Amino acid sequence: NNVGGSGANKGTIVAVDDITLLVTSAGATGPAGATGPAGPAGPAGTATYLQKNTYTSNATYTTGPNTLWLDVTCTGGGGGGAGYRTSDDHGGGGGGGAGTIKQRIAVTPSTSYAIVIGPGGVGGVVNASGTAGTDTTFGGTLVVGKAGAGGSVTGDGGAGGAARTSGGAGGTAGTSSPATVGGSTTSHAGIVVLVAVPGGGGGGGGDVNATPNDNAGKSGGAADVSAGGAAYSIAIVNENGGGGGGASHWGSGGRGANNAASPLNQHEAEEPAASAYGAGGGGGCAFYGAGAGKNGASGVCVVEEIR
Repeated sequence: NNVGGSGANKGTIVAVDDITLLVTSAGATGPAGATGPAGPAGPAGTATYLQKNTYTSNATYTTGPNTLWLDVTCTGGGGGGAGYRTSDDHGGGGGGGAGTIKQRIAVTPSTSYAIVIGPGGVGGVVNASGTAGTDTTFGGTLVVGKAGAGGSVTGDGGAGGAARTSGGAGGTAGTSSPATVGGSTTSHAGIVVLVAVPGGGGGGGGDVNATPNDNAGKSGGAADVSAGGAAYSIAIVNENGGGGGGASHWGSGGRGANNAASPLNQHEAEEPAASAYGAGGGGGCAFYGAGAGKNGASGVCVVEEIR
């Protein structure tokens, strides 16, 4: 109770009683609340392509200081076409087209990777088969483009190269008795494998002594959107033709030779166009030109640096 004063002491507290001071402090922190719902998904990420390089000869590729991924395409060398066989004037088989593989691979920044371009197989001289092409590789075995097989002097075409080491078989070889078209292939896509295109098989060579319709050479097999190498397909008695080369992802195989009666249809076996990486060479035939098969096309490697 306050006792009022007077004069100089008026209004001064002279006694305090029955006053209780309540002192409080913060309590312990309570448990965390439940987690709220997830927010909406962000926009899909996109790969930024920093540069793209095409290699047609052996090289070394060095990644940038911030590069962690590459898209690498490898195509092997195409098979060489075979020469004709003098014992029965049988046309040579066409070389098989090479396989093409495109993969996205993890890499180490500022690191060098070897690129080895597979040469095409050599065309066979008279009485000799063509040789197989050679695989194209990036970083040893990181990415491998499989080569096409050589055409046979027996008249069988070369098999197409597989699209990858474990799967995606190449086109089947055309046969010689009777002569058949090389096996065709189409592209296959996967998650790690972006593109996989097996090579087309080489066409079978015609047998001059065969019954009509079996003595003409046959075209090579197609690969994806590329047609196989052409062959003269009209059977004429006592004439024959070499098999066409198998196609690759990049283009058609070489045309097989032909000795038709009409000069317009007489021609040597041909190599694939320079831009048809990995395509097979055409097979040779009797009675016209040198009779030898032609070389397959060399492979290629395309490297796209992404971030």
